[in-house]
Amino acid sequence: MADRMQASGHDFADSIKKGVAQLRSTRSQLLKREAKSKTVRLEAAAMARKNNERLRAVDIEAWYEDVKQHTFRTLFVPIEQTEARAIMKAHELGKNGIGGGDSEQRETDEVKVAKKQHEILLCKLKERIAKAMKSFTPKSMSSSPSSTPQTGEVHVFTKLSSRSPKDSTMCRARALELVKAKLTAARKSGAKIDSNTVKVAIMASTIESLRLKSADEVLECFITSNRVCEDDLPLALRYPKSWSQHIILREWVDISPESELRAFVMDSKLTALCQYYNGAFFPKLSLKDNREKALSIVRKFFNEVKGRIKVEPPEYSMDLAVDLEKGKAYVIELNPFGRPDGMGTGTALFNNKNPEDLKVLFGERPFEFRVEEAPPKEDCRLQIKGPLKSWLEEQQMMG
Repeated sequence: MADRMQASGHDFADSIKKGVAQLRSTRSQLLKREAKSKTVRLEAAAMARKNNERLRAVDIEAWYEDVKQHTFRTLFVPIEQTEARAIMKAHELGKNGIGGGDSEQRETDEVKVAKKQHEILLCKLKERIAKAMKSFTPKSMSSSPSSTPQTGEVHVFTKLSSRSPKDSTMCRARALELVKAKLTAARKSGAKIDSNTVKVAIMASTIESLRLKSADEVLECFITSNRVCEDDLPLALRYPKSWSQHIILREWVDISPESELRAFVMDSKLTALCQYYNGAFFPKLSLKDNREKALSIVRKFFNEVKGRIKVEPPEYSMDLAVDLEKGKAYVIELNPFGRPDGMGTGTALFNNKNPEDLKVLFGERPFEFRVEEAPPKEDCRLQIKGPLKSWLEEQQMMG
């Protein structure tokens, strides 16, 4: 009996030792996983900070003064973080349908107070925007590199430091009406309405819809933009210590879609150039003489400004307005660009999923200038959705 009890005691002790060893092993594995997870989080945070720094490096505040004689007149309206949150809140309330009517009865006192505070902030911001716009007199604008006739009425294009609110529902509604008007006029003139005509009309109308004439329109443009309220502002707010956001007001200049080109720069070298709006054929731009002239203008212009653009590392894309008649180019904006696939910046006629195209963009293959060589063969109605598609079908616009 004693021997059995002693053996049982040994078995119990062995079991305890094994249990302790297993616990230590499990704890060690958990600590390793935790350490690995922490490393991954730190690396992700470092990468996010780096990407934010790259984004801020091409904000218009970073380069405007250095190339102001090669771009369009611009004014900067500082925006506080509280105002940014007020814009985001107004966007959220608008998307959720919270405003007047029965919704006001359902709001709590706390929500009503918060809304009032946001309204006060936005009202003050609107006053600053209006004040800045008053300095955009036709006389002052006529001294800028602009081909737009001055009529006595001031219009502006607006954006945040890095992104424009081109997805604004207010502007999209306006663009829809402009497209309808352009296509209706084209058909009355006897022009053939094909996929290319529709695409060019959409592009031109999208640009024109961003032509704003008041502080109310400027603020509404931001409030109704997902790009601004769900992407750009939240990202900037993650780094409050480096906050430097502005509402940018730029003099309005008429730029036709065929005049806008996107240039790609790696290691301070121009590696590629293409039309900004892909999917549309521009007969004027497709002519060999015009392409050669546009390329000559861009090369000369880039050599003039590259030393003034202090982006580190010297990798970026540059959107340009090219005036073939005057032989000049103007900077529209810069965007972050780099490996592995462009850093989120669109590559237009270059496919960022194609390794050979990426080699061109990153300077590993000879320079290329691409434009659409022929009108699109695909029926654009297969790509268009919503009210415009319905209108095209109702009007039998394309036969």
